[in-house]
Amino acid sequence: MLTHFLIITALAAASFLRSLAGFGFPLFAPTMYNALGYGKGDTILAVAAIVLGCPACVKTVTCFLAHV
Repeated sequence: MLTHFLIITALAAASFLRSLAGFGFPLFAPTMYNALGYGKGDTILAVAAIVLGCPACVKTVTCFLAHV
């Protein structure tokens, strides 16, 4: 029972961070692209997506596989 709660919590946290990123991106994107250009701006966004996205996926899969 606790395992399912941990998995659901990890998925909820990932969804919440994704929602916050979707909310915040339109606020800073025009300024970032004007200052850095499309190449560097896209690179920064890709790195941020990997840094925020991968730990949530790894944690969810690890919790699921460890307790099934």
